[in-house]
Amino acid sequence: MTNEVVLARIEAGRPLMTDSKRRGYAISVGGICALGILLVPYVSSNYLLTLAIEVMIAGVFASGLNLLIGYTGLASAGHAMFYGLGGYGIGIGTAIYGFPRRSSAWQ
Repeated sequence: MTNEVVLARIEAGRPLMTDSKRRGYAISVGGICALGILLVPYVSSNYLLTLAIEVMIAGVFASGLNLLIGYTGLASAGHAMFYGLGGYGIGIGTAIYGFPRRSSAWQ
């Protein structure tokens, strides 16, 4: 589309992309991301795999906190408590009880 057509569609209040086209793009991008996540363990080193797991855990933590604070406006100390308790439990299991790190963290 040329710039004039895009500007005319925006001024008229019409969408630049239909819902079915947008849904197709979302499905294809989601599929590519899912495929990339599934292939990470097979194509990366142990360090990158551990880093990817830690990034995903932090992402889940941040998403939950964003959902709680952003949509409801509630302050939460529970998120930090459970996140810290998990780390503390892994540390105690590894240092005191002698569990292997892999079995403590399920990595």
